Amino acid sequence: MGGKVWSEEESTKFAKGIDVLENIFRQRLIHKPWLRIDWIFKLTSLYRQQKQVLSDTNASVDKVIQNRRQSHRPKAEKHFGQSDYSVSTIDEDSRPKERLAFLDLLMVKASEENSDMNDEVLRNEVSTFMAAGLDSTAVAFNWFLYLIAKHPDHQKLVTDELDLIFGDSDRPVTAQDLTRLKYLECCIKETLRLYPPFPAVSRYLSEDVQSGGYTLPRGLTVVINIFAAHHDPTVFSDPDAFKPERFLPENSFDRHPYAFIPFSAGPRNCIAQKYAMMELKVCLANILRRLKFSLVDPSAPLEIPSPQLLLKPKDGKCNLIVSKRLDIS
Repeated sequence: MGGKVWSEEESTKFAKGIDVLENIFRQRLIHKPWLRIDWIFKLTSLYRQQKQVLSDTNASVDKVIQNRRQSHRPKAEKHFGQSDYSVSTIDEDSRPKERLAFLDLLMVKASEENSDMNDEVLRNEVSTFMAAGLDSTAVAFNWFLYLIAKHPDHQKLVTDELDLIFGDSDRPVTAQDLTRLKYLECCIKETLRLYPPFPAVSRYLSEDVQSGGYTLPRGLTVVINIFAAHHDPTVFSDPDAFKPERFLPENSFDRHPYAFIPFSAGPRNCIAQKYAMMELKVCLANILRRLKFSLVDPSAPLEIPSPQLLLKPKDGKCNLIVSKRLDIS
């Protein structure tokens, strides 16, 4: 969002607030469907809790937006001789050519092109991005580290690739490095296949749809089971096994483009999927250059409670043994 304005306490409070809202949503969606009726829900303590948490999270997001607006004012005065940041007076050719943060794009571009982008809409957009990127990335990291700890042979192939690219240097990962991390990318994709952070998504049908000899009427909400699709044995042989080589180019060139959809698909897919993959590759490359991971008992099953909005192990954690890499070749 272009800056760091929260304290550690505020960041923790926002994360816990999102967790509370997720739990309330799960209660209404799955465990207590009668609470989907708004007037019943508003009589409950869950509604009062949701109202308070929303007030707190909205205040945190407003602080981010306000801080970004304040940072624009001196730039506007410097470049345009004005005391306030007014996008309508800025000529496109004279605007400074600098990379904009996502929040900048919302405030500047959206306000130029969308007159309905008021403060409430802006806050909702920012809240969606911050909430959606919070747990989902952490869950993906969690599953990746669990799987390579469970499969040390694949972990060795990843670290061999890293050693080939970086040697024993501690230099930062570059954009060019990302294109060379082929096997790491395969392991990330296989992780997302086995354990997609969002195991299902829903879609509202704006028109009648023909599927499998049935007509799904307009106005219906359908649920796409991503987890089941990723474990379809007709598409992925031995679907429960961790086989990163599935995603090597020679093994995936003829696979249906919608067979692997960890970020959903189509016009409503995850807008940040490229950023998410980049984030995973950079962070995991840095971690695995320095640390190795193992399990006390790799054969022990890992319990996954169901149903969930996000696919997490029981209690939200895996017990990993983490040690410093000493065998860098």
